[in-house]
Amino acid sequence: MRSLKVAIGILMVFALTDGRNAFAQEPKREVSMEYGWLDDHGYHFPAGWILSAGDYVTPWLAIVGEAGGQYHYDRVPNLPGYTYANQRYNVNLHSFTGGIRVTSDRRAKLSAFGQVLAGSDRMAGVPLEAFDWRQWSFLLQPGIGGSVRVSRRTAARATVDFPAIRQEVFVDRGGDDWGYEHRFSHLTRIGVGIAVGF
Repeated sequence: MRSLKVAIGILMVFALTDGRNAFAQEPKREVSMEYGWLDDHGYHFPAGWILSAGDYVTPWLAIVGEAGGQYHYDRVPNLPGYTYANQRYNVNLHSFTGGIRVTSDRRAKLSAFGQVLAGSDRMAGVPLEAFDWRQWSFLLQPGIGGSVRVSRRTAARATVDFPAIRQEVFVDRGGDDWGYEHRFSHLTRIGVGIAVGF
């Protein structure tokens, strides 16, 4: 009985030490670079980028900072009465967020994570120089993702985020009843890229 207790004790110490050593050997920080594609209720932003940096404070919990940009290029419809018909314009979104990420075992070939980030979003458009406009808004951004480990320090990564942007919108209720209200606009963003640990 005594030898069994000693053996169990040794196994427990080994398991705990091995777990600590495994975390100690894993990269504590990582950066990721992704191509981003965003859908805003059918209005697509096909060009974009996502950069993030994370600092793991435990084997599964990281503090994360992220920045991203999305871009849409189009032309004013060529319809009768449109003063600027067929003129090129663009709309862009830039986001700056921070928060937490919870990750499954990063030592595995496949790992998954969920995160909740919050920060600011800047929407701007330049149909014409005279109509140049921009708006800063509060941004809440939950998301999920997965990584396929390529080496100890690198992984292929895919993410799906669900940004909710609190925007000021014009509301016309008919007659003289109109004004501006703050509403959340819910978007979907997909990212594909690589993550590098160090």
